[in-house]
Amino acid sequence: MTQKIIISGGPGSGKTSLINALSDFYPVQEEMARRVIKEQLSLDTDALPWKNVKSFSEILIDRLSQETLQTPERLFCDRSMVDVKAYLLLANCDFNYDYLDHKIHSMNYHKDVFYMPFWPEIYEQDLERKEDLSTAALVSKEIKECYLSLGFSIIEIPKVSIEKRMEFILGQI
Repeated sequence: MTQKIIISGGPGSGKTSLINALSDFYPVQEEMARRVIKEQLSLDTDALPWKNVKSFSEILIDRLSQETLQTPERLFCDRSMVDVKAYLLLANCDFNYDYLDHKIHSMNYHKDVFYMPFWPEIYEQDLERKEDLSTAALVSKEIKECYLSLGFSIIEIPKVSIEKRMEFILGQI
């Protein structure tokens, strides 16, 4: 069975840098949300998290379902469908959460989630990351709570260099 290991946390906590470092040695799934945002911006649609979070999330869930099902034996995932749920909840979006919970549980994610805590000192906004610091902190908190509410165990990654973070994760698995 595939071991889908999630690396999650709020925006700007260093997830993508860590995933990029891991990709030199292991198969990874890059953050799907950034890919979808870039695509939707180029198509000039409103399916963006800051315009239409429901449409954006539906696309994201579909893409994550398709891509994550076709995986190698061990895959490090930059976020998961649980993160999508956290964003939907923060937006108070009318959504079929029972359906989403079923999708999450069908993905066979590893129950231990590596969580990167909010790190304001490294946070930067960009074209796909528009949250201010206070919103990014709220997102980070909601993501952690969402994982816990769905029965996942959180392993908090220390705020150290990328190399030390990678050693920490590999030491845990």
